[in-house]
Amino acid sequence: MVGIEKGGAFVEHAEQICDWIPAGHVMRLTNDYINRISGRSENNHYGVDEFYGRRFIYRTQAGDPLVITVPAADGLSPYDGSSEVEGWSAYPTLRLICEVLDSLRTRMYQHAVIPVALAHSAAALPLGVGRSVLTMMAQQNIPGLKLDMQAVQPPTYFKR
Repeated sequence: MVGIEKGGAFVEHAEQICDWIPAGHVMRLTNDYINRISGRSENNHYGVDEFYGRRFIYRTQAGDPLVITVPAADGLSPYDGSSEVEGWSAYPTLRLICEVLDSLRTRMYQHAVIPVALAHSAAALPLGVGRSVLTMMAQQNIPGLKLDMQAVQPPTYFKR
């Protein structure tokens, strides 16, 4: 299991510093570092209640930075501040995850891997169809709704 961030402060930061991370290497983000990037106080206990794993910045073999979240070994809490969770051995799946990410990387979307890109393309609705479906659902489920029909017309660039 791995989380991949597609946007936000950490992704922007990873893009800014990726030249200092060699391709194929991982940067472990300490609590202090995370607090500095996220603008939180030094004594903030980041992620204790929110995250199942620890954030890392991985620079793929192709050179792209990925912000990933990897679970700690069983019984460990990734942000509890103990020395045990600060070591690499607390993340036994990290190497395999990075190897798999290298093999699944795609340039279809920024920060994407093939399974996510395929799921996105299968789930995404084209603009005209999406507008029609949402309009129909709104009309059926919101009593007394009056829609401005101009607002639900397909965009002019769909007309020939």
